[in-house]
Amino acid sequence: MKMLKSLSQRLTKTFRKLSGQEKITAANIKSAIKEIQLALIESDVAYDVTQAICNQITEKALGTKIADKLSPSEALMGITHQVITGIMTSDASADIRTNNKGLTTILLVGLQAAGKTTFTAKLANRFKQHGQSVLLVSTDIYRPAAMQQLEGLATKRGVDYWQADAGTTPEGITRAAIEVANSKHSDVLIIDTAGRIPNDTSKINELQAIAKHAKPTETLLVVDAMSGQDAAVTAKLFSESVKLTGLVMTKTDAESRAGACLSCTWITKLPIKLIGNDEVDGIAEFSPENTANLILDQGDLSSLIKTMEQHANESRSNNMLAKIKQNKFDFNDFLYQINTLNSMGGISKLMSMLPGANQFEQSDIQTDEKEIGIWRAIIQSMTDQERTHPNLISIPSRAKRIKRGSGTSDAQLKSLMKKFNQIKKSLKRMSNIASKLGSLADIQKMFKQQ
Repeated sequence: MKMLKSLSQRLTKTFRKLSGQEKITAANIKSAIKEIQLALIESDVAYDVTQAICNQITEKALGTKIADKLSPSEALMGITHQVITGIMTSDASADIRTNNKGLTTILLVGLQAAGKTTFTAKLANRFKQHGQSVLLVSTDIYRPAAMQQLEGLATKRGVDYWQADAGTTPEGITRAAIEVANSKHSDVLIIDTAGRIPNDTSKINELQAIAKHAKPTETLLVVDAMSGQDAAVTAKLFSESVKLTGLVMTKTDAESRAGACLSCTWITKLPIKLIGNDEVDGIAEFSPENTANLILDQGDLSSLIKTMEQHANESRSNNMLAKIKQNKFDFNDFLYQINTLNSMGGISKLMSMLPGANQFEQSDIQTDEKEIGIWRAIIQSMTDQERTHPNLISIPSRAKRIKRGSGTSDAQLKSLMKKFNQIKKSLKRMSNIASKLGSLADIQKMFKQQ
């Protein structure tokens, strides 16, 4: 998630400053905490949340005995991961609830321009992909374009959309939509509502009336990730007016600060259930642990594995994962990946899931189809031995033969080697973390309470 990049870069620098020090002390922790606090504040994390994070990190760092095999940098990173994961974790279920029998009704609420209408369509498509029939309806009578937008999005996804007669009130639309959904034997009804601010009494009364008639299975507040800590304040005010069951974070691909993501759950005690991005149907479950990994620039191995499983041959993927664990990723694996990149979202998506992704230059990540075609030609000009032993390509005679066979230049071969080595280095780092720590989320197992 791009919204985490700035915070991730700041924290990574903080941990690096502890490199070379023999142990955690009150002095170096105090210095590190000041930098962590500044990084959180600059990322628009709410003050109360910032203080909670810093206090918990300090308490755990000074109140535990660090296992011998961990350096101070690794230990502080593990503690920070544990604390941040806890901050973003709610006691309430993060699953989207559905009714086993009868209609499941999802009510989406939020400020104007938070991305409710677009998210409504994405959520509908998610249910459709799971074999459930969905009906969409908009109660936004104040902005006719919203109804037209939702109808268009529904049509593109092959999802049912229903619109009431002009002049029908939002409450009337809700009642009628439930009747229509039941008559069509729909599994899920998703109700998109007009944007409103929590202190607009008339609009809040209207929302309460809609909720009363809908009796929703889920009432989700759609939050714009770009709104920073203000999102948490808005969420708290909404939760005092209508019974929310969870939060949805949109625009997570934007170059925004991490305040919303880190602040909302802690302040509202509500779980973030789903996140949306700029992709046409980009929607995913929110994982506090994976998000903490990204904040600490440790990559998102679970999402990488899931993406590979969704778009690749199972046995081939399992074999590749085994090679990654053994640090034996080679050009055969790289070729396999670039051959499936289109369905996976491109090489930039793959690299964004790797440890150290936030340290890559944008020019290193962006790759067009033409360049991928060149890489494919170069790899296909290699011998089997060269593919499995990439270090052989440094031999001038081999490099010359490969360039001649693929019709490519020295610069193009160097570009491929740079990208390959970046990915292999990140995978090695991921493997080292896994073998040394198991999981950053399990770091506490390596501490012994004094």
